[in-house]
Amino acid sequence: MIKLDHGFLIVLLNTAIVINHTYSATAFTINSPLISRTIIADNANSSQTDEYFNQGVNLYKSGNKQGAIEKFNQALKLNPNNALAYIRRGLARDDLGDKQGAIADYNQALKLDPNNAHAYNNRGKVRGELGDKQGAIADYNQGLKLDPSDAYAYNNRGKVRDELGDRQGAIADYNQALKLDPNFAHAYYNWGIARYKLGDKQGAIADLQKAANLYKAQDNQKDYQDAIDKLTAIQKQ
Repeated sequence: MIKLDHGFLIVLLNTAIVINHTYSATAFTINSPLISRTIIADNANSSQTDEYFNQGVNLYKSGNKQGAIEKFNQALKLNPNNALAYIRRGLARDDLGDKQGAIADYNQALKLDPNNAHAYNNRGKVRGELGDKQGAIADYNQGLKLDPSDAYAYNNRGKVRDELGDRQGAIADYNQALKLDPNFAHAYYNWGIARYKLGDKQGAIADLQKAANLYKAQDNQKDYQDAIDKLTAIQKQ
């Protein structure tokens, strides 16, 4: 089984995110009471939007994906131009199996922010899972054009290339992912599988062993056991 990653999820989940669109009512003098009241209302809406957004992020991190969606819905009701909220809701929808809903959210995020590499990469992941391999490759290409430092996007594009039979292209992507992140266990695992398919048994064994070692060091028991099982099966052949 080839290992796939949420690029955007990995990058942002461990970061406290605050979308701050507040205005300073004291930064300049306004003589009109109407304008003054409008600025105060904007401040209140922005603060509430940020609160809903951050609550959604925390709910997602705790595993409550449906609760996260509800909070992102509330944030988007107050601010329908919040591209990050669409991306976050897309992640939650994807995790709950609503692939078309996730794509719709990523599409909207890209309308609002056409240079958002994470939206392209996340949409590419869903497109690949839905069978649109060429669409996935196109999204990963655009995402990597915008952000060539994203190891997860290289890994995920490599997965799709492998599924299309482009083993050498897949290996090139896994290799680039490992240049960017030498401790990327999934990339070693995927590289090993691709090398095995090309007949490089010893190379596959070396990569799978490296993946297993990294999974163990990262306390990822499930993927560690998967790598060991695959490694053992290849060694017996």
